[in-house]
Amino acid sequence: PTLTLGNNMFSGGSSSTWYQTIGTLGFSSGKYYWEAKYNAGTNLGKNLVGVVGIDGMSSGKFYEKTPSFFYKNEDGGEYRMNNVQSNLNCGTLAQNDILGFSIDMDASPPTARAYKNGTALFGNIDLTSFAGKTIVPAVSTYSSGEFQMNFGNGYFGTTAVSSAGTNASGNGIFEYDVPTGFTALSTKGLNL
Repeated sequence: PTLTLGNNMFSGGSSSTWYQTIGTLGFSSGKYYWEAKYNAGTNLGKNLVGVVGIDGMSSGKFYEKTPSFFYKNEDGGEYRMNNVQSNLNCGTLAQNDILGFSIDMDASPPTARAYKNGTALFGNIDLTSFAGKTIVPAVSTYSSGEFQMNFGNGYFGTTAVSSAGTNASGNGIFEYDVPTGFTALSTKGLNL
């Protein structure tokens, strides 16, 4: 993939293949939130946003790993956990929609949830296989898909968020309200 704008813009290539990358901060505890703007108008159904364990990432598709959890913008809107796809049909995102992603590694068991433009797509998903694991944010797309990420800096690419939702910890600027008790995945957020 191509990473630009401080590595917050993720672009697939022109080949008919999967492109993927991970974030730079891993964690095994805490409650974090981030947003991904679906920038490109092509291959939207193949966009995946989520997390993957740091073990065994050297080869293969992230969504096939254990532990892994992704919102998949295909088949009516699904999640894919540990290479098993749900049959949820929770709704899909269009170009310029924003996917919010929250993960609670302090819960027992850990949980995750995805949001479309500030509204939850599904309830908390049980991530028992994540307990005690170190994970990182991850995105994947097929061919020419593209994301703009916001990990709390208040921008998608070079454009500032338009509404600046609330953040429970006072750390980070996001387009939509951050779930209560969650914070930005940043060096400051890791040390709260």
